[in-house]
Amino acid sequence: MISIIIPALNEEKVIKDTIAQFSALDSSSAPFDYEIIVSDGGSTDMTVAIAKEKLASFISGSKALNKVIVFPKDRKQTIAANRNNGARVAQGEFLVFVDSGALLHNPQVFMRKALEHFVRNSQLVGLTVSIKVFPNVASFMDKVVFGTMNVAFTILNNGFNRGTSQGKFQMVRRETFEKIGGYREDLPAAEDTDLFYRLSRIGKTRVDPKLVIYHGSRRAHALGWPKLLFLWYIDATSLFFFNKVISKEWKVIR
Repeated sequence: MISIIIPALNEEKVIKDTIAQFSALDSSSAPFDYEIIVSDGGSTDMTVAIAKEKLASFISGSKALNKVIVFPKDRKQTIAANRNNGARVAQGEFLVFVDSGALLHNPQVFMRKALEHFVRNSQLVGLTVSIKVFPNVASFMDKVVFGTMNVAFTILNNGFNRGTSQGKFQMVRRETFEKIGGYREDLPAAEDTDLFYRLSRIGKTRVDPKLVIYHGSRRAHALGWPKLLFLWYIDATSLFFFNKVISKEWKVIR
């Protein structure tokens, strides 16, 4: 089984479409069982209600074992903690983390090909894909930055087995995820890169550049690329040398 985990916090504008894309898997032709878990961080908008309503619309008695969980109020929350919270209730052999607002290109084909990587290679513990911005909102800098990042991540993972990845899409073996303790909840940022680095120390990580996930580049458009690139740089550098990040929090941008 594949567990698709969607972390969310005040995502009422996009959560319905994020979930709806997986309705393509709700058929007898899907070569795997799956479940969808919306791991909510304590939204104050309609995110939880919309998510429950959309999940309830999936075919009754289908392969899906869908659920919405809400982050405990007595625990410190980071995006890493929210992802881990979803993983704790997951039943799948494979965990797929997909950001709210991110859409896979042709989900049924996408997920089938992603799973095939793990079936073919027993040493593979982590898979990610090419990241692109929705064409209708993509700026020139969006294309340059993510295009460069996709090439760099492919070389590092596929060529040098030096795991690195953004959290838009990460697929991991549950057994290995649990072995390394999941995402580091003490990291308010760069937890996605850190996860893949630790995975690559005990197995293989890979990028499939032919599989694409689209997103809205909300943070870059709100902060501007110079500031965001600087934040990424200082956090990545600090994580590499000191095993911690500079950022005290990764502010929610809607």
